[in-house]
Amino acid sequence: MEVRKIRQDEMVRVVLLQNIVFLAGADADYKARLAEPLAHSGGWERAWGVFDEGGRLVSSLEVHDYALRFDGNETVVGGIAGVGTLPENRNAGCVRMLFEAVFRKMRERGAAYSLLYPFSFNFYRKFGYELCYSANMINFSIDQMERVSFPDGIEAYEPGADLAPYKSVYEAFAKGKNLSVARDGQNWDKLINHDPYLTRRCAYLHRKKCGSPDAYVVYHPERAGSDFLLRVLELAYLDQEGLHAMIGFMRGQGAKFSRAEFEAPSFFDPCVFFPESRKIVREFRSVGMLRIIEPVAALSLLRAPEGEGSVKIRVRDAFCPENTGTYKVEWEGGRLAARRQTKGADISLDIETLAQLTSGYLSAAQASLKKGVLIEGNAGAIERLFPQKETYLQERF
Repeated sequence: MEVRKIRQDEMVRVVLLQNIVFLAGADADYKARLAEPLAHSGGWERAWGVFDEGGRLVSSLEVHDYALRFDGNETVVGGIAGVGTLPENRNAGCVRMLFEAVFRKMRERGAAYSLLYPFSFNFYRKFGYELCYSANMINFSIDQMERVSFPDGIEAYEPGADLAPYKSVYEAFAKGKNLSVARDGQNWDKLINHDPYLTRRCAYLHRKKCGSPDAYVVYHPERAGSDFLLRVLELAYLDQEGLHAMIGFMRGQGAKFSRAEFEAPSFFDPCVFFPESRKIVREFRSVGMLRIIEPVAALSLLRAPEGEGSVKIRVRDAFCPENTGTYKVEWEGGRLAARRQTKGADISLDIETLAQLTSGYLSAAQASLKKGVLIEGNAGAIERLFPQKETYLQERF
């Protein structure tokens, strides 16, 4: 078996492999695309493949680079997508070979983390990934929303309009929230820059009386029997005024939409805004998984606790044994540094739990209840270094 980056003329084969793996079915013109592979090679730079002895592509994945925030720092994270192996080649270690090659390349580039959205959490734990983001999927009757007046200052997005007001709201909303994406133009085009007359995806902005933007909502309608469901794709706000404006605006859509559905971040409690809380259907969803590629790089992104202190962390990494070892984190006067060392440990854990701690998904107290986590001393400093934090991860790939 050979593992390598995909060549440009091979991308059409990656797409066909994904058609089989994900049961999507190919387009009717796939033979024409095979005849002109270079004309149908979009995204080939992201793709990796495993080839059998005859040179046939049998497994592949894609790596999408995203700039994510960790404690106010930005770092490029390799987002894994499109992982798949042909049915007749499964259980041969193809995905393992792909991850070994991709992690090696990420490490060479200085990456701290990798991220993915799993079909199975247990499957990807074999490669060192762990749950790092959860959300509340809430479904509710629009007339059950808090009674807030329909707001002034609502603007509908028109194709080609300036996205700067939306960007300013998002940047303020996402600031301080770990895992939030530092969006580029492509991210914004994917979310908002759609023609609502053709796609039915709508975006609305609210401005304060002074003219400054303070909230927006992006949604599209979905038919639900004889009614329509208002599916919220993103809701962002700066303050109480902005949030209440959007609640009032959405409540005003009740003539056409009977219900709404929204994947709300875990820090958003819908019961605060719905007087009849028992009428909300709320489903807690585990969403994304994170993997530490290089522990010193990941630990160096942490925000320094107040005062001064240090923590020694013994890490076990079954898939990448080169990460196994002890690391020391020190801080003083708002500055933090991490390095590898050989002696002692205040806490022992696996690489998966360390990802949950460094991302802020779990606090040190929560992590201490997990099997295989052992706090041997210095508990106060460990708790100061690893508090639970707000996380927000809206992009999908």
